[in-house]
Amino acid sequence: MYSSMTCRSRYCPLLMTLDVENAALIALFVQSVLYGLFLFAFFLSCYYIWEQHRRHGDHRGANMKILLVLVTMVILASIHIGATMWRILDAFVWVPRDRTADVLGSIKTTAYLVRSGAYEVQTLVADGFMIYRLYMVWGRNRLICIPAVITQMGAFAATVGSLHQNVASAGNRSALFSPAQEAWNTAFVILTLFTNGYATGASFIHAKSPYAFLTGVREALIAGKIWYFQRKENEALKDPLCGNLGRTAAIVIESGAIYSVSLVVFIALYEVRSEGVDIMFNCLPHIIGIAFSLIIVRVAAGISHSVPLRNATEERHTNVSAIIFRHSLNGHRQPEAAFVQGFGER
Repeated sequence: MYSSMTCRSRYCPLLMTLDVENAALIALFVQSVLYGLFLFAFFLSCYYIWEQHRRHGDHRGANMKILLVLVTMVILASIHIGATMWRILDAFVWVPRDRTADVLGSIKTTAYLVRSGAYEVQTLVADGFMIYRLYMVWGRNRLICIPAVITQMGAFAATVGSLHQNVASAGNRSALFSPAQEAWNTAFVILTLFTNGYATGASFIHAKSPYAFLTGVREALIAGKIWYFQRKENEALKDPLCGNLGRTAAIVIESGAIYSVSLVVFIALYEVRSEGVDIMFNCLPHIIGIAFSLIIVRVAAGISHSVPLRNATEERHTNVSAIIFRHSLNGHRQPEAAFVQGFGER
């Protein structure tokens, strides 16, 4: 099914020559850097959420929901890096040196199971919020959310199946790439990639990869909706910048595509059975949190022009919101939906 080791080494010699010990140490370093960036983005997002909570009382319901999701992500990311450190200490300090590779290669240790569970739950939480955002952007249209809900349920089933397979496996490194484990892991990644992309609408990238193609198709939904509203805003306010498709693409791609591309890299490394997959696996929880926080910072800082935060443009934002709600909520302005609508527009 896959090319030989010689062929694979030709394309990625560094990743293919990594052993499990070196990969684990590199993964811990990279994860620590990303965790620090995530914490910085988290506190910055909390500051902006608090400022909006204090100044705009009609947005408090949405603010609390977003803050709850953010805090949940930080807790799960902290559990993930804590389990990684536990695994490293167990392998390099607490057991004899000749058992280091065995500990790092096992997929049924408590540390490995906690780490896997934290990432998968965090992914489900993030995708769940993306579905909620899709629901709000499309004027509380439940039908548009059905495909994402189905794939979200499939991802949950894959999570349970993957963790069960970990416990039931032989526990050695080869078990990670066994057919049964590969089926669950690949299913989870593809399903969450579809869910995230379908609900994000961030990608305008055309590629031959089947994963990238799926991303482009499903992410077009919200992007089209956002562009439509921006064109309506342009007509009402006569602002030539508002209907700029390139601006929409830049805003949306900044957040949504980061995680999608990371997933594609992760599944590619997994399919070629590279130890580099451990590095990407440690990065994913923090990439999710950083991408999510960047959306909030952009919206709260006023870079995303659809949320009324800046006094200098308050009147303009109010007009934009009126346009959005006239077309998506049948003229009934709902304060909580206003912020989430803007959040969906980045």
